[in-house]
Amino acid sequence: MDDAFLAVESAKLNIKGEKIHHYYDNDLRVFNDEMFDAIVTNPPFHFEHEINIQVTLELFKECFRCLKENGNLQIVANHHLNYKTHLSPLFSSVKVVAEDKKFVVYKCEK
Repeated sequence: MDDAFLAVESAKLNIKGEKIHHYYDNDLRVFNDEMFDAIVTNPPFHFEHEINIQVTLELFKECFRCLKENGNLQIVANHHLNYKTHLSPLFSSVKVVAEDKKFVVYKCEK
């Protein structure tokens, strides 16, 4: 899901499958509770010239709501944002599955 058409089209080129769905939108409230087995995201934090993680923190809460029990959220993010601090209170497990000096990939289990 993204509110940028080109981002959605790029995602369609990178991940395909019968159970893979792409949405052009910016609000998870259109989805029911416990609807997804997994959500994969590169969450936003740039809004024009401003860095703001408040939108991202709300996205994490909405992802938790939308995930089925034992579902997982996978996130690629800039290392310096330290999202683990914000994800750990929501999810039963938050693991770093890959990282380098700039980026980190988290797997969060509900």
